[in-house]
Amino acid sequence: MNPINKPAAPAVGWQQARVLEMQAEYADAFDTQTGSYDEMCAAYGEERKMWNSGGPEMEETIEYQIPYEGYTVPVRLLRPVKAEKLPVIFFMHGGGFVEGDNDTHGLVQRKLAAYSGCVVIGIDYFLVPEVRYPVAIEECVAVCKYVNTINLHLHIEKTIWFPLMY
Repeated sequence: MNPINKPAAPAVGWQQARVLEMQAEYADAFDTQTGSYDEMCAAYGEERKMWNSGGPEMEETIEYQIPYEGYTVPVRLLRPVKAEKLPVIFFMHGGGFVEGDNDTHGLVQRKLAAYSGCVVIGIDYFLVPEVRYPVAIEECVAVCKYVNTINLHLHIEKTIWFPLMY
């Protein structure tokens, strides 16, 4: 409350209220004191479904496996339009290196590609506790370097690329 005893922000609209209700429905799934890590990750994936419906369609979506240290890192390439070469944005999804993947952040990746006109490469790095920090960051760096070496195959602009962590 502000000094004159009124709410500091106006009341939320019906759409905002519905989002808050939906978030509350999922809140119990994120109790880190109960349930397993796998259950928490599954609940996060379910909760994120509401944030990933609709949105821009891509001209091309390709799933890749990028080699790194004897295994592969999954990546998703989103091309918004057909073009000879486009700049690229490397997208490292949210989730604190503990949960999340390209599916939980699919809509934001598609919007980023559509609104920027850039190819978006979502890096599906391995999560804690599967790997220890800073392996996920090292995987992201390795993907950026690898993609830079095969840019002609992917039809991206070698000199223009942006890492983004959301």
